[in-house]
Amino acid sequence: SQGGTKSSTGVFAQGAVEVNGNLSAAGGSAAESCGIRCSFLTVKTVNSSAGGAVAAYGGDCYSRGSSVGILTTGDVTVEYQAQLAAAGRSASDKSRGVWAGGSFTNNGTADCSAGSGGSDSTGLYAEGSVTNTGTLSVKGGTASAGASCGLYAKSLLMSGGALDAHAVYGASGSVGILASTTISGGEVIAE
Repeated sequence: SQGGTKSSTGVFAQGAVEVNGNLSAAGGSAAESCGIRCSFLTVKTVNSSAGGAVAAYGGDCYSRGSSVGILTTGDVTVEYQAQLAAAGRSASDKSRGVWAGGSFTNNGTADCSAGSGGSDSTGLYAEGSVTNTGTLSVKGGTASAGASCGLYAKSLLMSGGALDAHAVYGASGSVGILASTTISGGEVIAE
């Protein structure tokens, strides 16, 4: 998507988006920018040996705007063997790789990172729960007036797989994982 004075979105859908193949989407530089904006996002498994792949990037933002790779009002699901890469860029307000209004479930490979933000910079922000049995990497960027966070959610359930969570400098602090966490299997690295 090209940049604009108000908002710029690569893919906008009022309903659900299911990806069976490859999808790459990016928002341009604007007051608010988003790679993919929808109600629900599912990156599907095509067959037992291959999955779909999504790459979504927000553009640089100004004027108290937010840059988000993927923004949903509901759930994000990455099925077995599927891949997701989402990144927010530099923003005067919030920068988030994934901003899920519901839950985030990863059974594949997901990489969520945020750029520098004003009020906060969070790699994966889920208003519901995060469940991981795949490979999940989350990274918060520099937050000049707020917090840097790798993963923020109501709860985190690890029942296998691997989670790598990092945060860098935040004026109000930094934390790798901010969630009620249950680990019944898998490996977690948090910094």
